[in-house]
Amino acid sequence: MDLSQEDSLRLNVLVKTSVAIRIDENQLVIFGLADSKERRIDLKPSGNAGQYLRLIREHLSNLVLGTPGGYPVFIQRWTRSGALGAERLSKLLCLGETEAVVAVAASPNITDTLAGRAWWCLPTAEVARLMLRRSQVIKGQTGPPLAQFLLEYLPFEIESTVIIQTVQILLVSELIDQSEKARLWARGQKNAAYLIGFLSAGPEYMIQTDHQKSVGIADLAKPSKTFAQHIERALSQTGKQYLEGCTRALRTATDMDSVVETLEALHRFLMPIADTPQLPRTPHLLRIAARERFNWAASKFDDEEFAFILSRYSESDIKAIILLSLVGEPLVAPIFAITDASGSLMRKKLAPALDPAFEAIKALGIAEND
Repeated sequence: MDLSQEDSLRLNVLVKTSVAIRIDENQLVIFGLADSKERRIDLKPSGNAGQYLRLIREHLSNLVLGTPGGYPVFIQRWTRSGALGAERLSKLLCLGETEAVVAVAASPNITDTLAGRAWWCLPTAEVARLMLRRSQVIKGQTGPPLAQFLLEYLPFEIESTVIIQTVQILLVSELIDQSEKARLWARGQKNAAYLIGFLSAGPEYMIQTDHQKSVGIADLAKPSKTFAQHIERALSQTGKQYLEGCTRALRTATDMDSVVETLEALHRFLMPIADTPQLPRTPHLLRIAARERFNWAASKFDDEEFAFILSRYSESDIKAIILLSLVGEPLVAPIFAITDASGSLMRKKLAPALDPAFEAIKALGIAEND
């Protein structure tokens, strides 16, 4: 089967005059974007539609990249890797391939202009999330409509990981207003995935949306450089509110992804205190590591700054926050390796691993919402 002479000629013109191309397989129509206007080609296959579309894509690849093998060979090697050079991106949007558009959306070299074209090619939640991770898109004209789309589509998402990522992206982009943040926060009181999205964004975003706990934001504005300053930040009112959120998320998580995302958020917040890339994998090793870290800190007690911290917080508080700084995904990995339980059964199986963390939370006087 060959392309009809008419389709081949019209494709040649479309490629030369368009900055982006998309294919509607169901309607057998090709659209080209040029000067903010759409141009359209109604295909006329002479045989099997699927085979004809494959020939169309090969022809587009040959025109755009100079080889019919440009897709899938080129895309399979680079798509989703973020390793696409800027000069390639505009060409990929003219291939009529979903994966090519995703590759552009994932590239760190994407521009606001290219983001707008990619959104025209493939307006999906995945593409929006990928592009809103880039500051140049957030600050450009494309950012606001992407954020609005994600906000409106969010209630229809069902996977915890997707909800967590979407909430985190919306908060960090700062493209939604305070009322919208408040609505997301309200959902987080009933749905752990929404709450974990706030935790993943960071403690400052929880405070901005929780008007009843708005005091203490200045705690986060203070630079933390020394071990003592990290301890003070973690034990501040703001820090304890964040730890309460982590506790609530772990107490209500219904799947493995939610638990892991919460533990990773907790570790990011307390990482400077732990100061180690290797976290304990068992409760026993966790307690040993926490004791050793505290003993190291004890050697700094003569330091004037650390003495000031001791005057404000008890030794048990410092021990508790050090233990929590060493809690992370490795602690639950051995359990998740042998079970696929979810809901209350999952939480029951995780209890022995997470009990030291909950004990530390209790020692800090942080209320738990069971």
